Amino acid sequence: MRTLTKLTCTALVFAGSGCVARPVNPPVSAYGSATTAAAIPTPGSPAVGNFVRSQGPQLQFCYEDTRTASPDLAGSATVAVTLAPDGNVVNAGIIRRSWSAQGKGSDVVESCVLARVKRWKFPANQLDGADQVVSFAVVFTR
Repeated sequence: MRTLTKLTCTALVFAGSGCVARPVNPPVSAYGSATTAAAIPTPGSPAVGNFVRSQGPQLQFCYEDTRTASPDLAGSATVAVTLAPDGNVVNAGIIRRSWSAQGKGSDVVESCVLARVKRWKFPANQLDGADQVVSFAVVFTR
């Protein structure tokens, strides 16, 4: 059976609003070090959710490439992204993770996902010059 990746932003899917990274949980890199976000957490927009879903094939590549060496790898990672008003990524980190085979390729997938997300240009926000923090979950299944 072909591997599927589900790219979801729960709040976007169920509530029509954006996902928000909570300030009490600052973004954490794939290597476990916490970084602080000086951004104002705000609801995202459907445009952000649509953009993230459109980038799914890039994140699928990260998983498929790693899974050849770790065939039992499956799980999810929640990515928090701090966005500048123009949509450029200021910071990105993994804030939550759940892997079936922790340490057997999950760190490689997370590093790849973060490297790709940091190169994205999201839709510009409407916050009068303030940074915006959004989060989304990436689910990888066998």
